[in-house]
This record gives sequence, C-alpha cells and structure tokens, in this order.
Amino acid sequence: MKSIFMTPSGVNRPATDGLASPGMSHRSPRFVPILKDVRNRVVRCLGGDERYGSVLLGTSGTGAVEAMMGAARDPVLIIENGRYSRRLTAIAAAQGHEVRSLHVEDFDLIDEATVGRALAASPRPRTLALVHCETTTGVLAPLQGICGLAAGLGVNTMVDAVGSVGAHSPGLGQTGPDWLAAGSGKGTEAIPGLSFVVARRSLLADAEPGRAGYLLDVGRNWKAQEAGAAAHTLPIPLVVALNEALRRWESETPAARERRYTRTATALRKGLQEHGFEIVPLHEEARSNVVIPVVLPLGVDFAQVQAELVERDMEVYYSEDAQARGYFVLAHIGGVDPDAFEEFLRALTTSCRAQLTPALPQGGECRA
Repeated sequence: MKSIFMTPSGVNRPATDGLASPGMSHRSPRFVPILKDVRNRVVRCLGGDERYGSVLLGTSGTGAVEAMMGAARDPVLIIENGRYSRRLTAIAAAQGHEVRSLHVEDFDLIDEATVGRALAASPRPRTLALVHCETTTGVLAPLQGICGLAAGLGVNTMVDAVGSVGAHSPGLGQTGPDWLAAGSGKGTEAIPGLSFVVARRSLLADAEPGRAGYLLDVGRNWKAQEAGAAAHTLPIPLVVALNEALRRWESETPAARERRYTRTATALRKGLQEHGFEIVPLHEEARSNVVIPVVLPLGVDFAQVQAELVERDMEVYYSEDAQARGYFVLAHIGGVDPDAFEEFLRALTTSCRAQLTPALPQGGECRA
C-alpha cells in the first residue's frame, strides 16, 4: 500500500521529475531559462497577468511569508483568526512594523463589514495582511471581498496563501491580493523546500529593503532574478521538480485543479459522516477544499490514534491545542485517490473505537 498523508504538510504523490537532473550551478547559463519558466508559470497558475511578477526563494512557505511581510508599508492591520494569522502578527512585530490586529474567533466566517470598519479606523492602515486558509481549522477567508474593500481605500493586501494554493484561486486577475506568499508543497504539488512571493510588479520594484533582513529581502531578490540571476544559491533539483509540477498544473488548468480539490473534499466529508464522525459546523463560505475540521469523539486521545495510523503508513496531524478544544483536522493534499479514503477511514474508525466503550459516538462536543 502507498503511504497516505492526511495532514496539511504532506503531499501525496508530489512531482519528483528533475530530482536526478544533470548537475548545474545556479549561476549556469542553463539555469537562466529554468528560473524564468518557474517564475512565469507560478504567476499564470495563480491567475495573474503581466501586471504581476514573482520571486523564487530557497525556503519553506514561512520564508516567503516573512519576505512578503518585510515589504509591508506601515501601519499594518492583520486579521487574526487562527495560529497562522497570529504568526503574521509575530513576524510583523519582529520586523519592527507598526501593527494592529483585528481578532476573529477561529471558526467564524470573517465579516467583511467588520473588516471595512477596521480599515477605515484611524490610524488608517497602508497594508492589510491575512491568511487565505487557516490550516489549523480549515476556515477560508472571503478573499475577493476583503481585497476589494482594501483596494477601494488604497490599502495594499498581503495574503498568506500557503495553505490554499492550488485548492482555492486567489483571483489575482480579478479583485485579488496585491501580494501573495506560497510554497512548492501543498496544493502546488511539488516537493516542499521552495517558496515564492507573487506581487504586482510596481510594488516589487518599489519594495523597501531591510525589514526582512538580507537573505529574504524581496526587492533585492526581485531585481537579481529580473536580471536573469539568483541572488543566492537555489537547490537546482528542487527547482527543476517545481517547474515540472507547474507544467502539470498548467496542463490540468487552475480551474480543473480547484474542481478536483472540491470533489475530494466532498468525498472525504461524505465518508467521515458515513463512518459516524461529526464535522465541525462552519459557514458554507468558510469551508476549505483542502482542510476539514472534525469533532473529536469524547474520550479519544488523538496522539494515540496518530501513532497507530503511522504503523499503517498513514499520517494525520496531531495538535495539543486541537485535542484540548475537542477537534482534529484532516487534509487531502496532492494526488489523493478518493478510493483510498475508505481504507483510511476504516483505520481511523478502528483506532478511535478501540479507545471507547461500547462504540464510536456520533461525535463529541467541539469546545473551540
């Protein structure tokens, strides 16, 4: 049996083409067209046009978020509705930005009217930052509406799309964000280890140096890559593999990939319910196509469930915070065959039931 990753961090059947690519330096003339291809394909796969450019970085998605936030203009308003939006606040504070937060309960739909009032409040922010999909809860932000509000007030938007990339369109060619950060893993469906910042070309060209340090200075990296060179060493095999993954994404088409994630999410929700699990109720607009929060049956230690599933070559994500609040999350990233869900769900059900007497209840109580 192939490994099954039902975590927000594992990619099922990632594109590995290129890992055995011929050796070359990131300074080699042979690498110039590869770097250009990757940067252009990223923009197209995310729905961008000639107004957008991209910067490739040799970091995880967190590095791209940090690089992006380094270019934020103060004051910065951050919508906090979970762990990764709180990470945005921590990054911005560490960079010395003037930060204000708008708190939203973790499982609530972000209210656009409330965001509009926060944007209009004094001191008026110049940058609005948010997470598109909170992977600890599966809550999706109404990105188009929020970006439209910000644009109407002349506020730049910065979006952590690490968890939503591929599964949900950011709408760059419509009323999408001004800045976006994501990685080569997750819905990009390549091997993790690279990341990219996509933004309007005018903003990349005017990015002020210094906030994110030297390595992650997005403006300096942009200028170097526009000139056909990488400012720092990039892992060539990962870049070639990413280029092949982006080719697949383009061939599939972004719209078709989003529909695929919708289908697999629907199949997983249906399967969970058929096995007696209760899904954490979310507003329809807040439901992610990639991460599903599930009520943890009372009395189940999910750390033990995780350990037992690993023995079957299946991986799930354990969080002490989620356990304490009465839920767990499942994600289906990459080429997951919906037929594999049944095998996984049988194993999950068996592991949960083994801890309960007499049987798996029809859900517990999510205390989130």
